[in-house]
Amino acid sequence: IVNMTKVLALPVIVEGVETKEQVDFLKGLGCSYVQGFYYYYPMPIEQFEKIIENKDNINNQGFICKTNEQFRVRELLDRNIYSDTMLNNLIGPAAFYSWHGKAVDIIRFNQQFYEDVNDPKFLSRLISIQNFMPSEDASKMYDLLNRAINNRLTGSKGILRFYKIDGTLTTYEILFYYLGFKENSDRFIGIVENLTDIVSLQSQINILSKYCSETILFINRSEKQDFVVATYNLQDYLGLSFEKFKKEIVNDTFKNRIVDDLFDVNIDFKTFIYQNKFDTSITLSVLNSNKKIIKLTLKILPVQDKTSNIAYVVLLNAS
Repeated sequence: IVNMTKVLALPVIVEGVETKEQVDFLKGLGCSYVQGFYYYYPMPIEQFEKIIENKDNINNQGFICKTNEQFRVRELLDRNIYSDTMLNNLIGPAAFYSWHGKAVDIIRFNQQFYEDVNDPKFLSRLISIQNFMPSEDASKMYDLLNRAINNRLTGSKGILRFYKIDGTLTTYEILFYYLGFKENSDRFIGIVENLTDIVSLQSQINILSKYCSETILFINRSEKQDFVVATYNLQDYLGLSFEKFKKEIVNDTFKNRIVDDLFDVNIDFKTFIYQNKFDTSITLSVLNSNKKIIKLTLKILPVQDKTSNIAYVVLLNAS
């Protein structure tokens, strides 16, 4: 019915939705609008008015119906119009898994999976793959497999680590789908993405943040002008932990610490940074956690790389 209405360009609202499982199921079918007790019960007018006072809760665009947004994979499964190479490239690195007892084996894999793992002893490590993982990750894998069994439509996704021959760790995000029970074992397909380089880069950034002499903020290219705290070296000056400082920056409560005529109290800190987007320095008086005034110097640098999501870099130093 849902697919038919999309072909006919008719918007659909599914009513009577009461559980998260129903919401996830309907999302998997491509339903855009649902209604039911999962979100709200009938309520007094006054309570409803309070909800719609928040503009973020209102969609003024009306009902939007995207027609033919989905394609059926079965349409590809005609040997006259597809090749194994094409389907493997669409899926990416993938393998079939067999789970029996505590053992998880890889029973089949495609070329992309083999090349992505890139392990000289790959073929000797296909049986009981839980033995080549940290124990906490093996437990996590069992949980992901159980969740895939219980969520056949959406599967389950998680990040798992595996030891290489030299003892170092590789990190993968794996999306498991349950295929059924066969030959005394549960069978799954796992679609893999190698995150090792990303995780390694994040670790390097974390190390850099401990030794960098400046606090560095990134401003993303978005209407919200979101901040990302890349490095943090103001703890001794502000008396704030990294988590506390990040929370104040992101939630725009850091502006409450600024006691300087240069700063307009009627605007938020993000807007202040955005309005002063030039390659120069600004010095503000800021209260630390002990209510002592310190001088905070901000240098705002525009990022010229248009391929990056970062619009400006803000360098902060204290004295």
